[in-house]
Amino acid sequence: MILGTITCNALSNGMDSVVFQGDMLIKTDVYPTTVTFEAVSLPFEGYQDGSNLYNRIGSVFNGSFHKRIFGDTIKFKDISYTHFTLHGLLTHFVMHGCHSEDWGAGLDPPTGFWGYAKYKITFVYNNDSLYFYFNFLDSEYGKDVLSGDSYSHDWTLEYKSNVSGERRVYISGDGISYDSVFASESGREINVWDLMVPDSIQAEGPLGRQFYARTTPFGINHYIAEDMFRNRVFELGTTVILDTVYSNVDFDTNRYGYNTVNIEHVDSILTKYYTTPRIPDSCVQCVPGNVYTTPGMFKVNGQAGRLEGIKIIAENGDTMVINRNKRLYIIGRPDLGIPLVSDTLHLKPGSHLVLGDGAEIQAAYGGVLIDESSSVYYSSGACFLANSNSTVEIRSNKLVNNGGLLVAGQNGTLKIADNVTLTFDGTNTKFVCLEGSNIILGNNSKIVVKNGAYVYADSANFSCSTSWQGIVLENAGSQTEIKNCTFNNAPTSISILN
Repeated sequence: MILGTITCNALSNGMDSVVFQGDMLIKTDVYPTTVTFEAVSLPFEGYQDGSNLYNRIGSVFNGSFHKRIFGDTIKFKDISYTHFTLHGLLTHFVMHGCHSEDWGAGLDPPTGFWGYAKYKITFVYNNDSLYFYFNFLDSEYGKDVLSGDSYSHDWTLEYKSNVSGERRVYISGDGISYDSVFASESGREINVWDLMVPDSIQAEGPLGRQFYARTTPFGINHYIAEDMFRNRVFELGTTVILDTVYSNVDFDTNRYGYNTVNIEHVDSILTKYYTTPRIPDSCVQCVPGNVYTTPGMFKVNGQAGRLEGIKIIAENGDTMVINRNKRLYIIGRPDLGIPLVSDTLHLKPGSHLVLGDGAEIQAAYGGVLIDESSSVYYSSGACFLANSNSTVEIRSNKLVNNGGLLVAGQNGTLKIADNVTLTFDGTNTKFVCLEGSNIILGNNSKIVVKNGAYVYADSANFSCSTSWQGIVLENAGSQTEIKNCTFNNAPTSISILN
């Protein structure tokens, strides 16, 4: 029998105690067997030891690398992807949680690291593949929350083949058998809360969905984004709160800025997060700590031979919260030519977006924002903005209110899908189309501006491949001004209702 080990982060339950929260042992009775752990959601890491004052205290937040601090030394391990082969020789590993000591203690290091994420776990033996999804996106996991018992286990995945060649993975935690996955069931999703949490404590879903984004790039490190062995598509997976961006931290007093890690790994693997993120000139006065970007890097698609950006998808039930004055740039790589290599954020039906006062999502350098969700909460000054050569795409009926705004910037593009009504409602709510912007209208689409909201369009280009229902001004604000615009295949149709 062959053994391999993956260590998961440990969670500090308060300042004085650490609960070790999920080391994983991999077993097989046939070899060589290859095993891959691949995050299909954004990965998050756990708390640091409560005895040090670094920025991992008090929450669980995104990061492609698990950061371990011991003494004056910082080490990093990738938590988004692990791949290894189990051979015929027994290999011993030492497991640690996210404590302050070094991993390894002079012995062999763990095979890999993992964190809070939804993982695709794949076993391959003799060209036969078995895979399933293991979802650990519960921010309460690792705490003493189940009637005084710790909500955590050390897990074992045992891949076995019987005499008839049938494959199965047995799943157990701390010696308790929970489930198994047959090869014929490949693709099943298993949630840690469904395995461990009694029905008397919860009806459905994880116990906690408090995950924080405090790095830029947001979502995934740009080194990971460029690695051809990694995903380019990631689910949001849970509730993610963008509340502040930490600086690279050497001392507790240096907590805020653009990144959390600014160091090269001893193996020359780039673990740097952006200290000076690639952002438009319009952000020259942005406040450090308030600015996020997507990776803006690229992956080579081996089959198509093309460069592709990273795509982040908010699925049904996922929520993104962008707090007051925080700004998220969805960016690309304009230096790589046309068409631009760009990242995409896609809000799918059933997902939720909450924008605090002055919060913004901007597409820049070819970035794309696709809003297919009807559940967006706007606060005063909250904004969608398409910068030059970048796109905001509205695919479902949309209400912009509470003083929010949507901006098609200079040479930016706004696309409105077929049969979609885009409505601006209420005082200080506005629709802005700047010089050279392109508003591409779907069949039977419509823009409604009412109840004191207003539209300002100067030298914008409106176009439609078939027919649209025009712009309807219904008690629109007095600041409304539409001038020098062109209407290509979109007959000028402005209805004024008072």
